[in-house]
Amino acid sequence: MASADAQDDRIKMVDTDAMRMSAAKRTGQLDKVVTLSDEQRERVNDFYMSIERRLDAIDQRYTIAGLTPEQKASEMAVIHNAMKKDEEQALPELLTPDQLAKWKAK
Repeated sequence: MASADAQDDRIKMVDTDAMRMSAAKRTGQLDKVVTLSDEQRERVNDFYMSIERRLDAIDQRYTIAGLTPEQKASEMAVIHNAMKKDEEQALPELLTPDQLAKWKAK
C-alpha cells in the first residue's frame, strides 16, 4: 500500500475558484478591520492562498487514505487549529504594529 505523502503524484495542486474566493474573503475581512495597503492586500492574499493550497493537499491525502467524511472532519479540525496558529505567526510580519493591535482587538 502506497502512502499518501507530499511527494504522492496523486496529489494535484490546482488553484480553484473556490480557493481564490476563500482567500479573497479572508483578505477582505482582515482589510475591513485594519485597512490594508495594496501591497499588504497582495501579500495577505498570497498567504491565505498558501493556506488554501495546504488544506486542499491535506484533504486530497485524506481522501486517498480512505478516511470517512467523519474522520476527515475530525482530522481537519486539528489542521484548522494549526493553520490559525500559522496565521497568528504570519500576520505580525504582514501588518504594521497599529494594524496588528486592531486585528487582535477585533
